[in-house]
Amino acid sequence: MDDSFDEHLRHRFATLGSEFPPACLPGPRAARRRGTQRTRNQITGTVLAGSIVAAVGVFGLLPPLLPADDRQLGAQAGTTASTSPGPGGHGYAPPAEASRVPSASVLELAPDPLLTNEDVNPVGDYGGFTMTSDAPPDAEWLAYRCLDDLLHVGADPFLAASWTHELESSLVQFVLRMPDTGQAERIITDHTIAPETCRDAEPERIKEVRDPASLDVDGGEEGLVWTIDDEPGPSNPGSSSSFSAVAMARAENVVVVVVFGAMDDPTHGAWDAYAARTLAHALDRALGRTFG
Repeated sequence: MDDSFDEHLRHRFATLGSEFPPACLPGPRAARRRGTQRTRNQITGTVLAGSIVAAVGVFGLLPPLLPADDRQLGAQAGTTASTSPGPGGHGYAPPAEASRVPSASVLELAPDPLLTNEDVNPVGDYGGFTMTSDAPPDAEWLAYRCLDDLLHVGADPFLAASWTHELESSLVQFVLRMPDTGQAERIITDHTIAPETCRDAEPERIKEVRDPASLDVDGGEEGLVWTIDDEPGPSNPGSSSSFSAVAMARAENVVVVVVFGAMDDPTHGAWDAYAARTLAHALDRALGRTFG
């Protein structure tokens, strides 16, 4: 080849070098570096792929997450939340338990909730009962008449009034406003069976307790009545007898009770009729209702 041809080849290579970026032909060291990098990339890819598979497996075992609103509703399932302010207009009113839904509203007592002299008179053959300022009877007096200690059953308020008669007889009224209907119902339920201790008589006495019986009272949802006869025993013939009668009725969360005591029964066996009429008046007075 002549010199002109060699010059032509050099010029052609120079032109190609300007059209393409320069490339270095790798040596042994560069080849090892590229092999190492490929190995690292393969290891990293394998670990990352394994992590993704593990994460998918873990989350596949968990319950699906709910939206924020749905989670809140789920947390409150079985309760009724209140959106109104709490007492005093501040903050949050706790949700009410779903199982505790009041069957009726809680009633308040009237300004003048007690019976009057006109309401209680007459008791059978006895008239002229007048109200006194005697203190409420104690637990022993109540227990003798098969009554629980009504002064300590949680009534708010607990009211009592008493009337006396010249023939050594008396009548006592109780008005109990309970916090809710359930507690008022419990007072009636607790007296449906006279306790055995109530049947115990004093020495040389014979005490007969008539089992509590249901009593229909106008304006009331349930009522009870029972009587107690206390007679002298054969070894004590000169002692006097006594007659006690108890009746109670409920309207929602309010319970009224009347207790009568005398030497004998002035109603001659008609105590239930007197009790039903007097308890109806007692409920009307306690709740401020007009007599039916």
